[in-house]
Amino acid sequence: MNPRLPQWLACAASLAASQGPVQALQIRSYSAARHDRFTGFPGSPVVNGSAWFDGSQYSGVGWVVTEPNRQLALVSPRYVITASHYPLTTGTQIRFVSTSGSLVTATVASTSIIIKSGQPTDLTVGRLTAPITGVGVNPLPYLNLPAENHYATTDQRVFGFNSSGGNHPVVGQGTIKDFDDFSFFGTTTRMSYFLHIDASGSEDDCFFTVGDSGSPSLAITRNGPALVGTHSLVGDEPGFRYSIDSHIPHYIPEINAILAADGEAMIPVFTNPTPLVLTGATTPDPFRHAAAGTATFSLENQGATDSLNPSVTLTFPSGATPTNVTASGWVNDAAGPLVWTYHRASLAAAATTDFVASWTSVPAISSLPVSIRHVSDGSPQQTSEFDLEPTISYAAWSAGLAQPGTADDPDGDGRSNLVEYAFGSSPTSGSSALSPTVVAGTVITTSGGTATLRFPVRSDSQVRGLSYVLEFSDDLSNWSAPHPSGTTSEFAAYSPAVPGFTERIVTFPANESRKFARVRVTLDESAPGMAVP
Repeated sequence: MNPRLPQWLACAASLAASQGPVQALQIRSYSAARHDRFTGFPGSPVVNGSAWFDGSQYSGVGWVVTEPNRQLALVSPRYVITASHYPLTTGTQIRFVSTSGSLVTATVASTSIIIKSGQPTDLTVGRLTAPITGVGVNPLPYLNLPAENHYATTDQRVFGFNSSGGNHPVVGQGTIKDFDDFSFFGTTTRMSYFLHIDASGSEDDCFFTVGDSGSPSLAITRNGPALVGTHSLVGDEPGFRYSIDSHIPHYIPEINAILAADGEAMIPVFTNPTPLVLTGATTPDPFRHAAAGTATFSLENQGATDSLNPSVTLTFPSGATPTNVTASGWVNDAAGPLVWTYHRASLAAAATTDFVASWTSVPAISSLPVSIRHVSDGSPQQTSEFDLEPTISYAAWSAGLAQPGTADDPDGDGRSNLVEYAFGSSPTSGSSALSPTVVAGTVITTSGGTATLRFPVRSDSQVRGLSYVLEFSDDLSNWSAPHPSGTTSEFAAYSPAVPGFTERIVTFPANESRKFARVRVTLDESAPGMAVP
């Protein structure tokens, strides 16, 4: 380090008597109007609108309720970061002022010291009992520059506490000068430092004193404030003071390894575009009423870098609640019934992940719209709309029958359920009429040496998986599909129309001593049925 530090102390500890009265963060020309974060602190804090910094950007900087001199940064919805030598304890309450001005209080559930290469550091993350989401308290991103030397000369907003004329969280200014490794209290940490020249400088220049440990320093970028460090050490030489921060960007992989347990990651302030593309498909296809079915929505990161902190929200319409939604590798924040929300720490470049919605019985509706919103640190919020369009099924048609099997005959009219389904007759009344003028079955007439077979066919037979197979026999025992020579077939609309049905008209020569014809109905919902013009 240049220059060397002949004396340095943890900034939560007592300082040398030569440093004078201790009043926490010292600002060259402190003014409550210019440097205080809030008015009315701590009982009714309001962001100070006359400050030299934009206090509305720092909802993610909170303070310890019982020690308001201690400020610390929210680095993800569920984690805060502070100094290891000034530890947080389980049950500690932390308070934030949201972007709307309301107070939000969180509680520390556990803490983890950041370890790099087997060595404990002066950085600790605290895990909250619950994530802070949807209340206007925004986690702070970190400054991600290509190399350590690029951070030199970075201007910082330095957070601390001033007890002069009252107890107030304040913000001063410091400019990173250099970096070095420091070892103390059993830790070794990569740190940056900035100087305060006693003789002259900006009115906002500051230096750390007792009680500032763990408070953050943030750079100002074109994308807003970004974390650079947390306060660890102070030192002095004649004529100037040192303020030394644990350098957070040096420890991002280690911090993220802890946050990943809750599907979270720190947010880089500069992100590469990571376009996320969503596609969807149903199984089976088509998706059928009253049958089991799944819809798979695939999210692909088409960027060249990892997509950080992606989140996905699936919204289903009323009356179409899925039995379950699964997403391997994702943390489920809201499990329905109609809105399902997921997040994770990252989605690797070129990776694809699936969200699978399943129904034990697909609702009997013609339109099943699903809205899916996704966003990540490198991808703007997008919403994709899918209409699963479930179609009719035999299971839905027979759902109310006491005997629902295709071969059953609940009304005892000699027609199986499958025949009634195919020809449009009622399975419960014995009626075979589609309408007052149409018989729901086969009718053969002969005239002038020609036999004519007429029968109704469902217009959507192909979608339903229905096929109407015409067979012939000479003895009522042996049936085959080959048609007699001269057989013709056409489709014609009923007049008046019968919704959902058309008429098939088959003619064949009636020149044999006897010839029998029948229509055999088959159902295979896993394959297309008969095409009807």
